[in-house]
Amino acid sequence: MKDTITRVKILILCGLYFVLGAILAPLAGIQNDEALFANPIYQNSYEFHVRGFHRAVPLMVISYIGTLKTALYWVIFHIVRPSTLTVRLPMVFFGSITIFLFYALIDKISSSRAALIGAILLATDQTFLLTNTFDWGPVAIEHFLLVTGCLLAVEFANSGRTLHLASGSFVLGLAIWNKAIFLWALTGISVAGVTVLWPYVRKQLQWRKVGIAAAGFLVGASPFLIYNLKRPNATLSQNARLEIPDWGMKFIQVRSALEGRSLFGYITNEDSAEKPKQPESALGRMAVFIHGTLGERRGGIMSYVAGLCFLCFPLWWKSRIAWFSLVFSVVTWLMMAITKDAGGSAHHTVLLWPFPHLFVGITLAAIPWRAARR
Repeated sequence: MKDTITRVKILILCGLYFVLGAILAPLAGIQNDEALFANPIYQNSYEFHVRGFHRAVPLMVISYIGTLKTALYWVIFHIVRPSTLTVRLPMVFFGSITIFLFYALIDKISSSRAALIGAILLATDQTFLLTNTFDWGPVAIEHFLLVTGCLLAVEFANSGRTLHLASGSFVLGLAIWNKAIFLWALTGISVAGVTVLWPYVRKQLQWRKVGIAAAGFLVGASPFLIYNLKRPNATLSQNARLEIPDWGMKFIQVRSALEGRSLFGYITNEDSAEKPKQPESALGRMAVFIHGTLGERRGGIMSYVAGLCFLCFPLWWKSRIAWFSLVFSVVTWLMMAITKDAGGSAHHTVLLWPFPHLFVGITLAAIPWRAARR
């Protein structure tokens, strides 16, 4: 009964997230990168295709973005007319499902309390909401595939069923095809898995299981691999440039994203902009009223909460999951930090999500709240 009530709470949380996204969705015009997925559908414009069924089948929109999202919207746009809402609401829906799967993941690897805290933190994260709704990155499908792949890996570890192993590997392969910079997250998962979960990983190192995992991944990533075989190493040669990063600037971007203020001045102008437009809608006038009544709020406190949780190391020191979250976040951030023209924008930084929320959720859940109340 208790589990049922908790799941209902999570479904309500996911529903509220969807409602917030639906409210925001029509408030800004479509950005050109946000509509990039539609180029193969309406302009017959793409980077690479293969012949199939007596026609060209696009595999890559550009050298580092595949046509997974294109294929999804090819179906959607055959059912509903393209519009701002029909472009954005599916990505908001993916965000809602990601929150639910994130809860299920933490519940399996930690506790229901940690799962509930983590899900609440993710559902109320401004950067997660905005970058999923206005999916110019794109990032919404990446988050969904990352969490789904991890959940299937945990299912395999618990059940031993090779179907979970194959499908989890397939999903991670799809993520590479969807957008090549998922290699950052894949590196983070691999390093964290080997360094933190090695005793569990070592038990699964059997040729049959390794072969199944490799096959699943190769099938999922096959469009991306075919492209880079036909045009040798095109993705890396055209996009991967290393640099000595501006550590301070890129770290500040992480903090800004955690606090939900990294998109000020991006989707809308700052209040200080010349000749600001007056709100025309009731929602806009309400926002201006709230702003005038409560004053300006430039960000939340998530970065401080995460910092305090890190300092409370007795609470998480023995938790492999907390360590996994930290190693993943550090390695993935380092990958984007040393990549030229990467790590300095919210749509890159948010690819660390939801592992910072996993770390905070586990740490906060470890606080002996009953003892503290006495």
